[in-house]
Amino acid sequence: MSLSDIKRFAGSIKYRAVDCWPYFMRVKKAKQAREQMRAALDELTPVNSSVNGEPEIHMLCGRRHIDMGIWASWSIMRFLDSASLYVHSDGTLEESDMRQWRRIVPDVVLVERGQADKKVEEEIKPRWPTVSSWRSSYRTSPQLVDVQLFGRAEHVLQMDSDIICFSEPTDIKSLLSVKGEIMRWHGDARTCYIAEPERLSEIIGAQMPLKFNCGFLYTNRLGQRHFDIIEASLQKIKQDGKIELSRYWATQTMYAVVAAFCNDAESLPGTYTVRTGPVKSETVICHYPGTPKVRPLYFLEGVQRLIDENKLRNKS
Repeated sequence: MSLSDIKRFAGSIKYRAVDCWPYFMRVKKAKQAREQMRAALDELTPVNSSVNGEPEIHMLCGRRHIDMGIWASWSIMRFLDSASLYVHSDGTLEESDMRQWRRIVPDVVLVERGQADKKVEEEIKPRWPTVSSWRSSYRTSPQLVDVQLFGRAEHVLQMDSDIICFSEPTDIKSLLSVKGEIMRWHGDARTCYIAEPERLSEIIGAQMPLKFNCGFLYTNRLGQRHFDIIEASLQKIKQDGKIELSRYWATQTMYAVVAAFCNDAESLPGTYTVRTGPVKSETVICHYPGTPKVRPLYFLEGVQRLIDENKLRNKS
């Protein structure tokens, strides 16, 4: 066993001991609550939506997380006049699964995996073969690649299904009138890439942003220049030989690479955040990553708050 294997094994044990085992009962409680909360989806008031609306929201989702996708999209679209929503299937979500989602977001567009595969084959592979190869092998890469191939808006909002929007996203609404290249993201608790940011900066020849999280990302639609950057950066990382492009956070890393070459790229205010402690009253967006310590709070804290607020609104 190599030194890197030993370090990886030790890190895995530490993760389980610190972030998993102590939260066994929290995970169990959230699982029970999640099942009970599915009925509350039928009580949500449908939002205004349009195929050509703005902002144009894109979300990668699968059948296993469809309830989370509905909660996440409803939580933000209730504050928007006429947004559009594109749901990119991870390969498990089909049109027959969309009945409940369509009741709440009538104009939601489902991008099925086969449909996206064909478009990548036709539009990406001939010009950016390294991007195409990576996209075909890395499960969350459609968040970066496929999002750019569907829809019409100049700017898009890439959003994970483990996001909850608690109040009006005024910072995002104010960006709708801004033209040209721009990137805004919610800050992370720490910098999470496939390698140290200093090493990545050296490889790509630009300064990687710190504490970048693409779970909630407002950006111009990426075009030829951006895919040229991604193609070249993927090739340089592969040539380095010490960084695995299959590692977790690869999609986030490549989005951050694009941000490193963007002249108008910065983090959103601290009210758009990842869940590290009790949600504050001024929190707009909260991201609940998939660890046993945090993900259960998506339901026990985030969804429960949405349900309670919806009940009060219906009574008034």
